[in-house]
Amino acid sequence: MKKVVIVIICVFIFTTCYKEQINNLYRRQELMSEQIASLTMQINKINEEIKGHSLLIDALQQKSIVSNIEDEYGEVNGFRRLIAKVLTIGEQRIRIPFGQDGKNGLDAIPVSVSIDPVKGTWLIDGEDTNEPAVARTPILGVARDEADESDPKYYWTIKYSEKEEATYIKDSDGNRLVAKDPALMISPIISISKDEKNQTIIFHTSIKGLEEVVLPYKALKKVFKFDFSSLVNQDGASSIASYNANSNTIIFSKRGELLSFAFEKTDDLSDVQTSSNYRGFSIQIDNTNKRIYITAPSFTWDKISDEYEFIFTAQDDTRSTFTRTVKVNLKDKLYLSYFFNENPKEYNYAVNSKYNQLAFLSNTTTTHMSTWFDFNINSSRYVKRDIPFSYLNSGRQNSEILEEFRKEDYREIEKTIDVEDKDIVLLDAIFDPSKLKVDFIKSGENDLNTIDNYFLINSNIKFYDNTSKTMVFQDPLPWDTYFALSSFKSSLNSEHRTIRLRRAVMKYIISIENPSELFNLAASEVFDKSKLVLYTQNSYIRSFSRISNTNEINSLINNDKRRVVTKVDETIKSSNKSLLFDYDESKKVLTVSFSAFPSTKVLSYSVACEYTKSDGDKVVKILSVDDFEKHVLDASQEAYILHMDYIASKDSQGEYEYHGTQGDMSPVAEAENGISSIPAYLAVKLYVPSRGFSVMQGYVNDLEKELAWKRLFTENVDSN
Repeated sequence: MKKVVIVIICVFIFTTCYKEQINNLYRRQELMSEQIASLTMQINKINEEIKGHSLLIDALQQKSIVSNIEDEYGEVNGFRRLIAKVLTIGEQRIRIPFGQDGKNGLDAIPVSVSIDPVKGTWLIDGEDTNEPAVARTPILGVARDEADESDPKYYWTIKYSEKEEATYIKDSDGNRLVAKDPALMISPIISISKDEKNQTIIFHTSIKGLEEVVLPYKALKKVFKFDFSSLVNQDGASSIASYNANSNTIIFSKRGELLSFAFEKTDDLSDVQTSSNYRGFSIQIDNTNKRIYITAPSFTWDKISDEYEFIFTAQDDTRSTFTRTVKVNLKDKLYLSYFFNENPKEYNYAVNSKYNQLAFLSNTTTTHMSTWFDFNINSSRYVKRDIPFSYLNSGRQNSEILEEFRKEDYREIEKTIDVEDKDIVLLDAIFDPSKLKVDFIKSGENDLNTIDNYFLINSNIKFYDNTSKTMVFQDPLPWDTYFALSSFKSSLNSEHRTIRLRRAVMKYIISIENPSELFNLAASEVFDKSKLVLYTQNSYIRSFSRISNTNEINSLINNDKRRVVTKVDETIKSSNKSLLFDYDESKKVLTVSFSAFPSTKVLSYSVACEYTKSDGDKVVKILSVDDFEKHVLDASQEAYILHMDYIASKDSQGEYEYHGTQGDMSPVAEAENGISSIPAYLAVKLYVPSRGFSVMQGYVNDLEKELAWKRLFTENVDSN
C-alpha cells in the first residue's frame, strides 16, 4: 500500500514529467477499465452456459419433458446464423450455444470448460477436476494477484459454490491463466432435433450413456384469455348477465358502475396492457391477481350505447403480441332525482346537499307514487303509461326512503324507443299512505288517463259522519306531503332531470293569549283545551295541475253537497305528528298548528274556534283575514303558512291591546303612531316561501257577524 501512495505523491510532486508520460498512464488505466468490463460480461456468459449444460445433463438423465424449443439467431462474420437453442424443460429455460472458438488472435491462453465424455466430470483446460457435471457446477471468475500489486493482469479463477474461496486455474506447468481472451464452453451436445411426428426431442451428446436421448415434447401453449364467468360488480355480486357472449360485449346498466373479470395468462407472457380510452370509461389492470376492472363514466350525456371495443395485449420473449378484445356498452337512461327547498327561487342544488330540505318527520310511513304520461298523437292527449314508467315505492320507513331520495340517481329509466324524443309529464306525490291516497277520477265520458283527472285525496274524509247536515269533516294532513308536476321533452341520449317538489299542504299556526277572555269564560272557570275545536274549510282533494274545486270533484265521488271542513281537536294529536295543540298554563297561551290542503275560497282562510263551556254552552269565535287572496297569486304553485296571533291582554284602561304588527310597521313604530288600543284584534302573518312573511290585517268576530260560518254552524251549535 505504501508503494501506491508514493506513486501518487510522485505524480503530483514531479510536475516536470513529460506530458506524454501522463497521457500514457491515463490510457493504460482506460484500457484496464475496458478490460474489466469485458471480462465481467464474459464471466456472466460462460457461467450461464456452464449452468445450462449442468441442468440439461440432469434433464437428460431424468428423462424430463421438454415444453418449448426456440432457435436463437445472431450475426457471424457478417451473416445471420443460428447460434443457440433455447429449451424450456420443467421450470428451467436452458440456452445451449453452438461451439465456436471465440479467439481474437491474441497470444493469451483461453480457458476451456468441457465435460469428460466417460466419467461425466468437469474438465478445465482438459484437466479432470473429478467434480461431477450434475452435482457440482463450476463458477468461473477473475482476480488480480493481491500479493503483487505491481502486477496489473487478471487471472482466471474457479470455485464450485458461492461459499467457497476461489482458486487460480493453472496450466500443466503450474502457471496461472491470464484472463484476456474469453473462456470457452466446449459443449458435449452434438445435435438437437425435433421429431414432429412423434412429438419428441432427440439429443446426441458425446457423454457415455447419453449418446442419444429422446425426451418427450409437450408444447406449453402460451395462453391469454378472459374469463367472463367471473364477472362481478363492485359489491362482489355476480354480474354474468351483463355479458353478451354473442357480441362479446359487457353491458353497463348505469353511470359509474364498476365491473371486473378475471383473465388467464401464462407466465411466459408480459404484463397485460391497454392503450384504449373511450368517453370516460376507466380501466385498471391487476396483473398480480390477474383481474381487469372497468368503470363506466360517472357523468356523461353523450350517446355511448353504441358498442366500443377495448383492446388488451401481452407479449412473449420474441415480441409476438397476443391480443384479446371486449366491447363495452352503457345503456342510455333517463336519470331522475328529487329536490325540495321551501324557497322556490332557491337553486336546484345536489340532492345530498344541505339545501335539500326534503324530510318525512310528520309521516307514519311514506309512499312515493310517480305517474308517467306521454303525448299520444292519435288522441292529441297526454295518456298514462304503466310500469316501469309509472312507479310506486310504497309504505317505506321514513329513514329508508329518505336515504333513497338522497341518492344522485333515485330512478333510472332505460332509453327505449318509447322514451326517446318524447313529450313527457310526470306527476309525483310523496305522502303518508295512512292519511292520503292518489286516485284517478273519471270526468264525464272521458276514459283517457289524462293529467287533469289525477288527484291527491284525503283518506280520512268522514262522509259517513252525519252529525252535521252542512259540514263533512276531515282530519288535518301531515306537513311533509309533497307533490310535483314536471314536463319535459326527452333527448336521444342519456339525461338527468331534477324534479323540484312542492308542498301539497298549507300550514296554520294559531297563537291565542289568554283564551279565557276570548271565549268569555267566568272567572271561576279554568280554560280546558280539550273542550276546544277548530274548524277551517279546506279541500280534501289536491289536483296536480290546479287548485281543486271541492264542490265539482266532490260530486264525482259521492254527490255529497256538504262543505268539507278540517276539524282539529286534541284527540287527533296522537295520529298526526305535525299537529301541535298545547296550552301553556303559566303564560296563558294556547298554540295550535296543523296542515291541510288549500282552497280558493276566502272562507278557507278563516278559522272558527268552538269552545264548550262547563255548563254545556258553546261559544264560537271567528279568526278572519282581510284581502287574503290579494296576497296569494297562485296557491297551486307554492305552499303557505298562515300564522294567526290573537292577543287578548288588556291594558291599564281595560282595553284590549294589540301586540302584533300592522302593514309593514314594527311594533315600536305602531306604538309611536298610536296603534296600541285596538280591541279584539288579530295579527295575521302569511308566509309565502318566495317572499317571506307578509303581514295582513285580520280580526276576531262573533259567529253572528260571520254569515258564511253561521250558516254552517246553524245545524250544529248554538252560537253566543
